[in-house]
Amino acid sequence: MKRKRSNFGDLWRLGIVQRGDVLLFDYSGCGGLRLQARVIRAVQRRLLRDLGVEEHVRIRESGFSHAGLAGLAGERGVILEMTSPRARLRQVSDLPRGVRVMVRRPRDGGEDIGEALGRRIEDCAWRDVSAGRRYPYGELLTYWVWSWGLCKLLLGRRFASVFRSDRADVCSGSVWRWCLEAGLYRDSSEGDLRPEAWYPARLAADWEGGFRTVGVWELG
Repeated sequence: MKRKRSNFGDLWRLGIVQRGDVLLFDYSGCGGLRLQARVIRAVQRRLLRDLGVEEHVRIRESGFSHAGLAGLAGERGVILEMTSPRARLRQVSDLPRGVRVMVRRPRDGGEDIGEALGRRIEDCAWRDVSAGRRYPYGELLTYWVWSWGLCKLLLGRRFASVFRSDRADVCSGSVWRWCLEAGLYRDSSEGDLRPEAWYPARLAADWEGGFRTVGVWELG
């Protein structure tokens, strides 16, 4: 259920959002939707169909075009994300009005992760932020237009033959990699182990129990 929230940062203080939670962002309600987000939405809807996701779920979740991770800086909740031009910390107060945010908690063995594992995921994200890991511009174009749009969807090539680069690590791929580096999801299939397999809408629509939806909030 989508809930209105004027101060999203309170959710950290109340313990509703925790370290290591996955944050997914839908900016379609913010006005002036960027071309990049439009392209991502269109491609994601087709990708979810390719995975057999039901149509109503594809329509609802394809709008999530960006992914980040919940962290703490002192006592203050923050967002850790891979974005242009490099991995960064973003203040919760910088989120625009109208953005829809889904909070998903990683699961391990069918149970929500504990505080220690959430902190390990957060630490992996902080390493990229502290190192100023650069956003892969060329890989973004390759990822959405060439790899998914042409090779996978139009030509129907096998996933393993399309994704060969270890550099194509966009926002959602970084979130997945942080979870892997912390020790989660090591028994995933060979294709799913690659960060490129995880686009924002797939993190939102995961149906195999890897994540649990804590809630969806629209910032007002």
